[in-house]
Amino acid sequence: MKYKSILILLMLILSFKSSSQVDKSDEFFKKLAEIEYNNLKTIYADCLAQPCYGDSLFFKTWLDGLENEMKNDFIKASEYYKKALLIPRFELSTYEVGYSLGRVEIRKGNITEGIKILNKYLKDADKDLNNDDGMWGLSEEGVKEIKVKIKYANELIMRYR
Repeated sequence: MKYKSILILLMLILSFKSSSQVDKSDEFFKKLAEIEYNNLKTIYADCLAQPCYGDSLFFKTWLDGLENEMKNDFIKASEYYKKALLIPRFELSTYEVGYSLGRVEIRKGNITEGIKILNKYLKDADKDLNNDDGMWGLSEEGVKEIKVKIKYANELIMRYR
């Protein structure tokens, strides 16, 4: 009887942990998506105002993902983020979408996958900050934005590890 009680208690603890591990409506997630959305909206508007060699499709797809994430449609958001990652850009990388994709995968409950994606984002962001490809450096604003995303990506990883 003692072992049966322990087993039941263990099952309850595990089920509680897995069901409560990610609060999909968590204000922290909403704040991150909103900050990113507002920044990206400005970049997209700037892109439309000048020739940006097809980058407008990339930014629009990423924005569509953010809009769906803010509506709590994480499946659709994930689909848009994955599409954005595949859109070729003129001399620039698409890795920054990994921050959004990792976050939304965690919100979907795919914690291991989300953390894996965020870790890849962190490696790519570090290369970008250190100008490892040698092409050109980031603007001060770009460095600041990436550092904020790195901070939040690390916070998400620590929170859900």
